Amino acid sequence: MTAKRGDFGDLLIVLLKRRRFLFWNVLIVTLLALGTSFLLPVRYRATTTLLPPQGEGEGLLGLGDFLQSLSVPSLNLTGANSTSQIYVAILKSRTVADLIVEEFDLLKRYKARNGEAARKVLGMMTDVSLTSAGVIQVSVGDRDPGIAADMANAYVGHLDRMNRTLRMGEGKRTRTFVEERLRATEDRLQASEDSLLAFKNAHPGIVLPADIAAAAGAAANLMAERISIGVELEVLRSSLHARAPQLLLKERQVAALDRELENLPQLEIDLGRLYRDFKVQEKVFALLTAQFEEARIRENRDVTTVDVLDIAVPPVRKSFPRRGIITASAFAFSLVVGLLLIVCLETLERLDLGNDERLRALVRPGSFADRMLFGSRKTGDS
Repeated sequence: MTAKRGDFGDLLIVLLKRRRFLFWNVLIVTLLALGTSFLLPVRYRATTTLLPPQGEGEGLLGLGDFLQSLSVPSLNLTGANSTSQIYVAILKSRTVADLIVEEFDLLKRYKARNGEAARKVLGMMTDVSLTSAGVIQVSVGDRDPGIAADMANAYVGHLDRMNRTLRMGEGKRTRTFVEERLRATEDRLQASEDSLLAFKNAHPGIVLPADIAAAAGAAANLMAERISIGVELEVLRSSLHARAPQLLLKERQVAALDRELENLPQLEIDLGRLYRDFKVQEKVFALLTAQFEEARIRENRDVTTVDVLDIAVPPVRKSFPRRGIITASAFAFSLVVGLLLIVCLETLERLDLGNDERLRALVRPGSFADRMLFGSRKTGDS
């Protein structure tokens, strides 16, 4: 206990001895930091919040190629927040950054040499984050609070326009593809209908038994479903990468239907086969017509695709510089550094370096090191 009291007393004596040095060191550094904080450019940060996208599958067709055109990194799109991850990637893309740079004339505003430099500054001023719940936050900083809010909202606007363009393009591709299949199916339906009528006219006495008609109808339903899902699979293959979850799901459905079709009994009666083929084409035509109308609606739909929870508004309080934090940090830093310097100085004094002739011979008289190590000494001292 005595030793601890003695150590504490020594420490207190040292602090009292060096109190002037410690006081001025802390005061000067803190005042310099406070003064510098008033010279730093003021920044305001506005934030907008987007709800998780509704309908994970909608609007995702073609995003593999689309994201490559935006020069964004590859994504893992197998989780529950896959659409949110895609939205974040689009918001961080070079394409969106270029649109923001052009819209707000950031080359002039940031005094940037070229577009790449302006994009880098914009990237430092912008933060796009995704929460665990799938909520997207877009935060933009600027010296003008109104411009900061406008830029944050502009990000959302460009995301919405790109998403709508993508969906309409997807609808157009799907509509064109289904339209071609619909025309071909209509021709086959007419041909099968003509064949069935011709057979009945040539064999007026033949009547299809009820059990064979039921079997033919059930087979027709299954084959029509297989053809319809096959059309959807071809559309997905034209726009998604090979391991896309939607594509894998359709492939599994097609494989299951193929196994069921293999187990169907063969129809030995010619009339049964003609009836089945007619019903297949009839049902396929009905399914393709529904798909065609859906694709037309999607192609011509022009509605907002992004749900905004909180629109960005001009902030009242600045986000930078935080003068209180800067001043407190400078105070703590200068205090710690001052204490370390005091410890070093006291250690040097206790080493009695002033009587070490070898060390004195290495230090030039009157230099800073001479004053720190030995105090003032006359030039003539050896």
